[in-house]
Amino acid sequence: MFYVSRFKLQEKGTTLVEIIVVIFIIAIFSSILISNFPKIIRQFALSGSAYKLSQDFRKVQDLGLSGVLIVEEQVGGQSQQIRAKGYGIYFNLRQNTQYIIYADRGSPSDFKYNGNLQLCSNSVDSEADCILETINITDENSDLYIKEIININSGAVDTSINFTPPNPDIAIDNLSSGKKEIGVMLGLGSEPLLSRTVWVNISGLIRVE
Repeated sequence: MFYVSRFKLQEKGTTLVEIIVVIFIIAIFSSILISNFPKIIRQFALSGSAYKLSQDFRKVQDLGLSGVLIVEEQVGGQSQQIRAKGYGIYFNLRQNTQYIIYADRGSPSDFKYNGNLQLCSNSVDSEADCILETINITDENSDLYIKEIININSGAVDTSINFTPPNPDIAIDNLSSGKKEIGVMLGLGSEPLLSRTVWVNISGLIRVE
């Protein structure tokens, strides 16, 4: 006689309580993410703008290193070469949502931006500085602005970081006595505690903090 053992298989399914708990946890995390999403977007914009500025510094530094003549297209299809003695970036805290990339063309060179508002493509005075590009940082996010320029002279509101070939030699206008680098701090209007700073050293080192 053979005896066949009978086993009772028990299958345990997901209970309604467990489903509710999972949904509740997902809802909590989703609400946290949604509530913080605008802040996360602003933080990304701040970091992106800081790295964009550092890239612009390196681009201008490369121009100063090469001493290249920039060819600008004029109205009417004609082109001209910009005979710059150097290149730089200009900041003014009174216009704290933008900065200017310029060609330094003064004779003799003053190693800084002289305030001429003409575009290089429209400039008729070969001895006047001219603007290659104006960068508006609010294009990235309307909350962005230039919060502070670190290590400039007391009372100063602007500075030029100028690169002159062939080394390139670096001149920082209004740099405080004894300082060897300048910092451009970017901030967010709605987040006073958040900032990123781009540093430029007179030796040519560029870094983002």
